Amino acid sequence: MRRRWAWRLIFVVFLSALALIAHLARRNDPMKEVQRELERLRRAGEPTCLADLLPPIPPHQDGTPFYQAAIQQLEMAQASLPQPV
Repeated sequence: MRRRWAWRLIFVVFLSALALIAHLARRNDPMKEVQRELERLRRAGEPTCLADLLPPIPPHQDGTPFYQAAIQQLEMAQASLPQPV
């Protein structure tokens, strides 16, 4: 009988320690700290992402249509070539 109570006590202590560790790990989440710091920087007016640092690209300097046309030409050329090539 005494041995059974000892095992129960050990089990309860183990579960309590596990619950305490889980609580501390959840409270000290590094992502929450990062989000708080980013929010503080945003409120201070500091740039927090790449879009904040770079000015927008004017439409006459945007090369996206040229890349899309080049990719389409490449796909058409690959389709016209035999498979082993």
